[in-house]
Amino acid sequence: MLNSPNNVIGRRDIFTSQRNVISGNGTNGFEGIRIEGAASSGNRVLGNYVGTDSGGSVAIPNFGTNVWINGAPNNVIGGLADEDQNVISASNSNGVHISGAAATGNIVQGNLIGTDRFGSADLGNFTGVAVTSAGANNVIGGTAAGARNVISGNTTAGVIIDTTSGTRVEGNYIGTNAAGTAAIPNSTQGVIVAAGATNNTIGGTTARAGNTISGNTTAGVQLNGNGNFVFGNFIGTNPTGTTPIPNNVLGISISASNNQIGGTAAGKGNLVGFNSVGGVRVNSGSGNAILSNSIYSNSGGAVLLLTGANNNQPSPRMTVASVSASTVVAQGTARGPANTILTIQLFASTDCNQAERLVGTTTTTTDGSGNATFSANFSAPVDTRKFITATATDPLGNTSAVTTCAEVVTNTAFISGRVSDVAGTPLPNVVVTLSGAPSRVVRTNADGRYTFSGLAPNITYTVTPQSPYYGFIPLRETFPNLSGPITADFVTQSTIPPTVFPPPSDNFDGPTRDPDRWNLGVLSHPLTDFDPLVTVAQQSGKLVITPRANLSGNHFNGYVSVNSFDLTNGAISVKLEQAGAGTTAAIFAVGEDSQNFYRFVVAGPNVSPSVREQLLLEPTTTAGSVLYFRSTHICAFVTTPRSSRSISKLAPTALTGPYVVPSRY
Repeated sequence: MLNSPNNVIGRRDIFTSQRNVISGNGTNGFEGIRIEGAASSGNRVLGNYVGTDSGGSVAIPNFGTNVWINGAPNNVIGGLADEDQNVISASNSNGVHISGAAATGNIVQGNLIGTDRFGSADLGNFTGVAVTSAGANNVIGGTAAGARNVISGNTTAGVIIDTTSGTRVEGNYIGTNAAGTAAIPNSTQGVIVAAGATNNTIGGTTARAGNTISGNTTAGVQLNGNGNFVFGNFIGTNPTGTTPIPNNVLGISISASNNQIGGTAAGKGNLVGFNSVGGVRVNSGSGNAILSNSIYSNSGGAVLLLTGANNNQPSPRMTVASVSASTVVAQGTARGPANTILTIQLFASTDCNQAERLVGTTTTTTDGSGNATFSANFSAPVDTRKFITATATDPLGNTSAVTTCAEVVTNTAFISGRVSDVAGTPLPNVVVTLSGAPSRVVRTNADGRYTFSGLAPNITYTVTPQSPYYGFIPLRETFPNLSGPITADFVTQSTIPPTVFPPPSDNFDGPTRDPDRWNLGVLSHPLTDFDPLVTVAQQSGKLVITPRANLSGNHFNGYVSVNSFDLTNGAISVKLEQAGAGTTAAIFAVGEDSQNFYRFVVAGPNVSPSVREQLLLEPTTTAGSVLYFRSTHICAFVTTPRSSRSISKLAPTALTGPYVVPSRY
């Protein structure tokens, strides 16, 4: 038909048969049916046997394409009713070919393409359906009941899409019989999207849009074009995902960029199972996002990257996976570009290198070196799947291979929580200590979260956050006879930004000091008001503090604070040395501060009497010591000649002023 609209070729109903048998045509490329020209629209091809005998079971090949739509729009090959179904098989070329820029809006639905009339035997075409250099919005299959094509048994691919866009392949069985229960392989791929084809969709998110692409000799889907979509399909299984019908190599093979395999929106995820070499493999290209799919029981792994593919996005590494009742805790580490948000998807799997069931999605941000940690708590049970695996995807869509797994440990006792500032901003890298059996130390992840899993029940545990920069509310939490999951959150007492400290050192009076053990700071006076230098040394069980003589102004008027594990006796002895000949100095001890440090305030003679009285200790011209009794928070000051005066306990927050650290420290 050339520029001829609104014709019907064939028809079969319950009373009469108007089917055509169109077979055995030509020896030099003649077609069975050809619809050509921009005016050839609205034509319908219904209920014919094209390329077979009158029984639809024996091949009588057309030597050219069986049905060719060339530059013609809005034609329908097949239909939704049983009597509309064409058998289109045994061609030495294509079963159906749609080509030409004017070929838009054509529909191929409800046909058997490559099989006999029962959809159970292989009669083949060279290619099942080819859409090449065509216009947009052609549909192979559809979402309506009866729209499914069976495209199987073809000598090359089931479907080829080349140098076109907007093609939708929906609801078909590609590589199986008409029941979807056994393979009738296409001898290469189920679907090929060739280079130059973009914005085409294999499957979809609505009911019946997904294809079953299984049993093919190489890959189920081969993507060589950029920017295409694979949504909602069963690849390597029957149409319900319950029985293996593997593709003989890969479920999905990608040699292009910016394709989407699944996605976070409802209905986008594919089920890719039981394929012989792997689930999804990215051979080359970048920006290929592989999200929210169920990929399992594939030999070789769920997601594979060849060298250079997807920008070599590293796999995350699982470190913790524990379950209590229906709560799962998963933690791990990830790498990526510096200062970049990564999307981490977590899967429960029966095998270590698979991604069987999505159970949680979280994000983490890499630091300047490209490192990050992640943690997620989710309520979905892992049932019989005993491993947690993960993928990482960067903002450009580069998805990693599946991580090394963590075996799920069933626990009845674990402690988890979040550390944040008063504005609710998470605080990463805060040291959190667990005392009990066992005792542990962890750091909060990028979301400010921490977890202590695998804890023995009926033990008393204490959780304490520690930072040289912040105080916390509460200071610590104790859980007697822990028997189940516990949440312990901590909030800072202020939003003062942390001070940047020099590299750690255990030298108490050197130019660098470990911030987890030693701090030097001032309460409120400008640095120009006092001499910042004070020497501190740990000698014979005492902390010896010596202000330097200052010939032009106040002595050091600030504090030193030492973490409690440095001096662990029941009474902490601190000796104050005179600052220099003819000078006076004083030291005030106020016990544990809000950051769980012992804090000692050193003041010169010009400190006002009211401040001295507030701190309950007059300065002395004689060297002396302060004893701090941890159990009672009482301090005693001892001078020479011997006399003493008690100092009552002060509130831990009495001296929580801003941290101002002299620049040389």
